[in-house]
Amino acid sequence: DATFAKSVPELVSLLHGPNAMEWVAAEKLTDESTSGLLKCKIFPNKGSPAIIQLDVTKHEILPRIELVQNPTQIQDLVHLPHLNEPSVLEILRKRYYSGLIYSACGGILVAVNPWKELQTYGKSAEETLQQYMKIGQAMLSQIENNPGASVDDVVNGKLTSAQQPHIFSVARSAYVQMLANRNGQGRDGLSASNQSILVSGDSGAGKTESTKLLMRYLAQASGTTHSHIENAVTESNPLLEAFGNSMTRRNDNSSRFGKFVEIQYDGHGKLIGAKIETYLLESSRCVAPPEAERNFHILYQLCSAAITTFPSFMASYGLAAPEHFVMLSGQQSNGTVFRNEDAQAFNATLGAFKACGLTEESKEACLRMLAAMLHLGNVQIQADSEGNAIVNQQTGLSAAAILLQVEEDSLRNVLTQRGFKAGADTLNLTHQREKACDVLDALCKSLYSKVFGYIVQTLNKAIDANVSAAPQAVQSTVGILDIYGFEQFESNHWEQFVINYVNEKLQSLFNAHNFSIEVALYAREGVNWDASTINSEANEPTLLALEGKGASVLSIIEEQSNLV
Repeated sequence: DATFAKSVPELVSLLHGPNAMEWVAAEKLTDESTSGLLKCKIFPNKGSPAIIQLDVTKHEILPRIELVQNPTQIQDLVHLPHLNEPSVLEILRKRYYSGLIYSACGGILVAVNPWKELQTYGKSAEETLQQYMKIGQAMLSQIENNPGASVDDVVNGKLTSAQQPHIFSVARSAYVQMLANRNGQGRDGLSASNQSILVSGDSGAGKTESTKLLMRYLAQASGTTHSHIENAVTESNPLLEAFGNSMTRRNDNSSRFGKFVEIQYDGHGKLIGAKIETYLLESSRCVAPPEAERNFHILYQLCSAAITTFPSFMASYGLAAPEHFVMLSGQQSNGTVFRNEDAQAFNATLGAFKACGLTEESKEACLRMLAAMLHLGNVQIQADSEGNAIVNQQTGLSAAAILLQVEEDSLRNVLTQRGFKAGADTLNLTHQREKACDVLDALCKSLYSKVFGYIVQTLNKAIDANVSAAPQAVQSTVGILDIYGFEQFESNHWEQFVINYVNEKLQSLFNAHNFSIEVALYAREGVNWDASTINSEANEPTLLALEGKGASVLSIIEEQSNLV
């Protein structure tokens, strides 16, 4: 590597930080009069100038982006003069600082998180929604009146040419394609009407908010008369966020689970129901939230409500301020854990409980289980002189037993002993302290997972009611997959491995799907092309290392697990 000590030049990337790879003007780093862009790494330096290190293994000089005076002119990145990494980053930066957070890239929408409430393109969210829905209805009318028209041409034609890219345009395209494709008019002449939308990105990229906007459009697009379903679909978001989201170092409202939402329509495109599937709940956060991060929102909401608007919770559930519970205060750092708005957010969660069909009895049972888990988190397990586990009598065991409606001695035995058969007799073996702590953690994680699963199950009963009564009424669906982006922390656990594995699989599927679509489009339009000219970074080697036959990561983990 060649290292230069020069002043930091103007960078063309959207975001940059220490040790990040950046694109820099070549003439500022070399003695040659070369015009273009070189990739380098910026290193922090206490004094001036900073250190710039060229990546000489990739010293390719890319063409400099042509200056775009009006970034609104470039709505689709495929129209850039040079479709390379620095060009894409530069136009995204220009659009972002012009108040345009959305950009198209063919059939893909690129959204840059504004980190603030945004009056989208000068209109309120509701006005923008109605505008996109109106054009969606015009598209459907155009397709109906011109049976031979290509759906793709209509969706991407004159009706949308004057519109900036938007998250609602993705939902609109899916809805129009869903209805039109039933007649085999869609891309590749497919007759299947079902559509899917993949929401992908880093933690903090705005996936949760984007998913909510997609669901909002799809719930209202049909003008359904089932207002209670529309309301339940909309209210499902704050309920799932309360139980499944947390504040992390990168995001104040990070989804710690993945979900697939299936919006269901009848033969006329009317909303008749929905179904939610959840994946990979980060239950380990219950017992070990990372440093300077919060546990799940609902736990803070519950405690904050107990000391403000719902003092009866202190008597009913033995609750107190969050700092009284190890699960909520053990990782507190720099005042980032507690928020003043938790009690107010709890009122919104209660409203979502009701809208999503949970009875008072069900709500009380859920809150009781959460309170029991908080008290279990305060249980202290110590070791006697022989290393055997014993439970501190002064901790939360008694309160947890009352809330779980079990005998205190039975709960203590579950935590500290393991029963096994010896002939006709049942013997109890006392755990070592470390093993008993693992049992306690497992119980807490299981409790929270069961409550979360019950919430999703009850929610599905509320929004899937019509489908349960008449499943044949469902003629088409739009699915939305919202799942973690790639994660890499200082200390990575099983959850991070599984999350990244899923993302690798999704990336492979996404690449193959889009490639097959383009191949079919080229064939239909008679385009002569050479497949070898497409240069994409495939992730097959990574997938083979993870799941391939032989000594893959998953096979080794399975083998070692069987030996335990």
